[in-house]
Amino acid sequence: MLNSEQIRKLETYLGFVRKTRSFFVGEKMLERLSKKKDDTLIILASCPIKKEEELKKYQETNKKLTIYKYEGEYDIKLSLGYELLNAFVITDINLASAILNILKEEKEK
Repeated sequence: MLNSEQIRKLETYLGFVRKTRSFFVGEKMLERLSKKKDDTLIILASCPIKKEEELKKYQETNKKLTIYKYEGEYDIKLSLGYELLNAFVITDINLASAILNILKEEKEK
């Protein structure tokens, strides 16, 4: 579980991701993944197993793609402004790294 400081940081980073429009979902996400860009794919717990397997196949052709399966309690999809969301791609490497660090800290606890 994230503490209040980690939640504040995560909300700030996700706010920057939204403001700079450096994330993609849906068809735009799949286009981005097929173009083999240096992106970070975050798969949420709500993602069906079949869809998760399809998304993980993009890593076979794109070795620069970072994939992280988030199964924590924080509701990322609402922070990004979506009610239904299975996965999303972050294009800003620095923001992606900062977000992943916080999500990994939660997993370690």
